Amino acid sequence: MTVIASTHWRGIVIAFLAGVAAAMALTKASPAALELQRALQLSLAQIGWVMSAGTLATCALGVASGQLGYWRGARALLRDGLLVLLCAGVFSALVPDTFWLLCGRGLEGLGVVLITVAAPTLIAGLAQRRDMGLAMGIWALWMPVGGLCMMVFAPILLDAFGWRGLWSVSALAALLVLGLL
Repeated sequence: MTVIASTHWRGIVIAFLAGVAAAMALTKASPAALELQRALQLSLAQIGWVMSAGTLATCALGVASGQLGYWRGARALLRDGLLVLLCAGVFSALVPDTFWLLCGRGLEGLGVVLITVAAPTLIAGLAQRRDMGLAMGIWALWMPVGGLCMMVFAPILLDAFGWRGLWSVSALAALLVLGLL
């Protein structure tokens, strides 16, 4: 294990923000459920699939993502995850029907799992041993902070822009973090 001279807090914050963007992508379907139901004439079962497709993808691809991170490196995998979230968010905002929305949600799940595998590895490499607990504690907040952001801002965004706007804002979050990376 390489010993670093000082903790790279900027990098840790960027990795954390990537997690926040991933959590926003994962949790946005819940507050948008009624809007999606109206716009796409979804049944309750279909709404359930839209809400869970991203999570299913993370479950299915977790182990493979870990191996991919080993081959590509944590920073590259984090970048790839953000790019997938960006593309999936834009794609999903433009889809005409439920099938393509489910495909987009599956892609978002791929982006989420890439980020959640890469970010802690990257954080561990950026933190000095004495700062590791604090750095990992910050990382542990990725889902609560991202989910809270989405739950707080989704009603405003849905009223102003509809569900497609919510998906676009989620993609924009990934783009902003990608710019910081």
